[in-house]
Amino acid sequence: MKKTTNDWLVLAKYDIDTVYSMFREKRYIYVIFCCQQAIEKALKAHIEELGIVTPPYIHSLVSYENLPCPTAVFPSMTIFFGWFQDITFKAVTLLKWFILRNSRESSM
Repeated sequence: MKKTTNDWLVLAKYDIDTVYSMFREKRYIYVIFCCQQAIEKALKAHIEELGIVTPPYIHSLVSYENLPCPTAVFPSMTIFFGWFQDITFKAVTLLKWFILRNSRESSM
């Protein structure tokens, strides 16, 4: 395994460890965010190991569809990236609403 691949995987593992910590503390928005970050870093590790391109320093999974030969690297992953990014946005929006609603009710 390349050193840079391992570096990406170490960062992904750190994000997963953070997921467990945040979940125990009921910080669910950050759980979702860290899951997305871990997936992104694992994906970058895979791209790095394949050596097709240098993994981009971007934070939008949908942007990976613009990489050279993305379907050769990840068949039908573009659909997954779009779905995952959409569901992450919806989950964060819903959790923010829920937290805001509960904080207003508890202050009354």
